[in-house]
Amino acid sequence: MFKKIFINIILILIVYFFCVSFLSSFWPFTNLFLPLLVFVLMFFENRLAILWSCGAGFLLDVISPLPFGSYLLFFCLIYLILKYLNQNFFTNQSLNTFFVLTLVGNTFLLFFLFLEKNILALFDNNFFIVFYFWQIAMQLVLNFLVCIILFFTLRFFTNRLRLDLLPR
Repeated sequence: MFKKIFINIILILIVYFFCVSFLSSFWPFTNLFLPLLVFVLMFFENRLAILWSCGAGFLLDVISPLPFGSYLLFFCLIYLILKYLNQNFFTNQSLNTFFVLTLVGNTFLLFFLFLEKNILALFDNNFFIVFYFWQIAMQLVLNFLVCIILFFTLRFFTNRLRLDLLPR
């Protein structure tokens, strides 16, 4: 058990350093933790998904201009929302489910960030974060590309996944 936790902590740190050092220079405001959180939530146990959500939230709080703990709270809330949706509504393990859960996670993260930006702007007039449409669109496109890569990589190794893109 400790070996699995240690390996996942190392993987979280690798994804974090990849996002901060490589992707932030090309596409700022990219967040690869959301599709990975959906991936872990769909295909592994809940303890690992909690570890990924808390680890991603903590590490994103380190570099965030927002108050410390914001991303940790947001990722824990997103984990609860995605877990509820995955267990009750999206029970099949298909590419559509993966896309929808990633879209829901992105939507809630952007909503929480927008809400916190407006609350902080009430108390401090100097606090300023801008959400541009192209940044949001690039984040969604990059997250969907990560979803496709993860899905087909896992589909190569297992037969549990279905490729139900169009209804029959």
